[in-house]
Amino acid sequence: MRLKIRYPKRVEIVLPRGISIRRALQFAEDEKGWIAGQLSRLPDPISFSPDNVIPYQGEGLVITATNSLRGQICIEGDRLYVPGSDEHIPRRVRDWLKKQAKNQILNRISHWSPQMKVAPGRVTLRDQKTRWGSCSSRGNLNFSWRLILTPPPVLDYVVVHELAHLEHLHHGPEFWALVAAHMPSYSEHQVWLKENGGKLQKYDATI
Repeated sequence: MRLKIRYPKRVEIVLPRGISIRRALQFAEDEKGWIAGQLSRLPDPISFSPDNVIPYQGEGLVITATNSLRGQICIEGDRLYVPGSDEHIPRRVRDWLKKQAKNQILNRISHWSPQMKVAPGRVTLRDQKTRWGSCSSRGNLNFSWRLILTPPPVLDYVVVHELAHLEHLHHGPEFWALVAAHMPSYSEHQVWLKENGGKLQKYDATI
């Protein structure tokens, strides 16, 4: 059995086959000291409010409110200018990030699909807590909108990873050979996600 700590204050238990819920709950009770320590180490959530710094394609942007109540969100230097009243800015930033994520992911799918000779089905975005992407047996792809917070090569890797599942719906040698054929440096991006991916859950986390 394994314990995983997730944002904002969630504990997951990974159970081997055949382990009862009762035994799992006892395991969590026995480890409550460790759980409390891990929860206390989670960085404070960061909202999409004015003056907060958020990552966008791997670079920090300061959310900056403008005086205008209308207009488009835009980037100038290291600032993300957002029109509207302060109480509506978090929602506008969230919606804008999701839109940018969808556009970028679809763009990269269009780039990689012909090279990999695959044709994905439906593409959707969600706020997944445990996966950056997934591929169904029907060829539908699902991605986390938080990929827009990562550097572009990392987003590219996740797209290639899921497109490779259209050919190999497993993580066997053939799958990794296909990924490596199109992205030889994929292991670097895996390391980045392992070291930094969890931290991205603190942005706009539900409290």
